[in-house]
Amino acid sequence: MKINRAKNPDSMIDFEKKHTPFIEKVSRKIIVSVGTEIEHPMNPEHYITWIELLLNGESLGVKELDNEDPPSATFELDKEPFPSDEIKARANCNLHGTWESF
Repeated sequence: MKINRAKNPDSMIDFEKKHTPFIEKVSRKIIVSVGTEIEHPMNPEHYITWIELLLNGESLGVKELDNEDPPSATFELDKEPFPSDEIKARANCNLHGTWESF
């Protein structure tokens, strides 16, 4: 599977902003939203099909979405992650493939 990433997280173009998953940590709750500054569209022609959360490279779960859902998912962890843990997210756009957070 090809994974797309923003070329430079500090100066993303609108296309990258629309497809890159953004992670918000609130204790044991991880909220993943697709679209940094620009929310990804969710309509029958163009939408996010799933969002996956990874901890240290291991999948913790996948949330399936349809075009009527918001482009976000909330994951509840068993325990609060350590500061050294690597948390990443992936999201799949039906038109533009899979994108990974930075």
